[in-house]
Amino acid sequence: MKKGFFILFILCLIPSLSFAASDVDSDYTLIDCIAWDDSTGVSFDSTQPYQTLKEGIEKSIEYINTNINTVWNEVTASGKTFSVKVKCSANNLVDTTINLDFKWVYYNNQLVIEGIEDNGLVIQNTKFYQAYQSGNITFKNAKFIDAPGYYFYDQMFTSSSNLVTPVSFGIKIINSYIQLNNATQLWSKWTYILKYSAHYPGYYKMYNRPQYYVDYYYYYYHTTNQQNIQNSVIEIELDADYDFKMPVYLKDSKVTFKNKAFWQNYTINFLEEGNANNSAKLNYSALVSNEINLWGNSFATENDEDIAFINNKISNFSSFTPSAKPIYFNNTIENTSDVSISTSLHMYNNSFSGSIIDTYDTSNVRHNYQNGETGSKGIAWIFRRNNALKYFNINITSIDIFKEVTGIDIPNIYNAVFVIFQK
Repeated sequence: MKKGFFILFILCLIPSLSFAASDVDSDYTLIDCIAWDDSTGVSFDSTQPYQTLKEGIEKSIEYINTNINTVWNEVTASGKTFSVKVKCSANNLVDTTINLDFKWVYYNNQLVIEGIEDNGLVIQNTKFYQAYQSGNITFKNAKFIDAPGYYFYDQMFTSSSNLVTPVSFGIKIINSYIQLNNATQLWSKWTYILKYSAHYPGYYKMYNRPQYYVDYYYYYYHTTNQQNIQNSVIEIELDADYDFKMPVYLKDSKVTFKNKAFWQNYTINFLEEGNANNSAKLNYSALVSNEINLWGNSFATENDEDIAFINNKISNFSSFTPSAKPIYFNNTIENTSDVSISTSLHMYNNSFSGSIIDTYDTSNVRHNYQNGETGSKGIAWIFRRNNALKYFNINITSIDIFKEVTGIDIPNIYNAVFVIFQK
């Protein structure tokens, strides 16, 4: 009896045998790239920080998926916000891919990854893999610099005879800086890679080489353009024409295109790009209250895209070519030469710095203004609802944005405002 008591007493004197318990409700995971290393890190115990983004983020997600977002635990697990905070001056210690397999889908939980203090969350030479049905993750106070081709992608191993489209939801980027150089993008373009398999060992013995044939399986990548970017700065460096694959929702941000060569003029195409499966394509991207500086390049949009430009300032372009489908409402468009808006079917209440040509609406029923003139902001109002916004818990309506744009409530008078809702 005394011997057992003595062993128990000795074990109690060795605190290094266990770490403090994780507390997901009131504590957070800390990533401090300088002071500690990954072997001593503990998820949701800020006194035991990790060193690298990869371990700190992935171990936190693994802890949530294992202990919180578990089967038959939907009621008590739902509606939580988990936090990972990063305090680093050099958190790009290794080139890597970070797995964002946050299984939130049944719980409506959120994971917030944010930088604290100066240079807190620096994402460099790093891309994020969004697993099937992962998402509802917010990046705050982050610096996305030097993308390895793209920052976000998803992948699913599937069969050509039974194609399954991956579904990854809801990445928010708030109060951040995003750099895209050398034609890089936020997300990867879909493609597929054939998988080769070696067979016929007898053939190898006879001819000293294996016989290969194409298997029926391949890796399938698809575009994950379900980013929601707000109050951020996006800088894009150009050395050729560029397709800007837009997020679903871009608001209160500054988008600046910069040419490597000052004397060049490129075409910037604002592009929605969804899944390879057309039925799952993500239409109706909305750009609301942004400043878009094209740096002397040409502005263009796709003819078959349903983009909504609402209350933006679009400046410093050499030519402006709106296509038929996109909606332009209440934008300030700073042109120094004539702009033709005849090809646009949905251009309402915009103010142009220079003159405009409109053979489609010669009576100006759409109330567009030229030479810096402005008119009643409530004359025409169109806003297309975005089905994909449900993944971001954004409850916005035409009424909400009307007040943001005009500063007043929608008049409660018959025929005072023209409102169209379209899903």
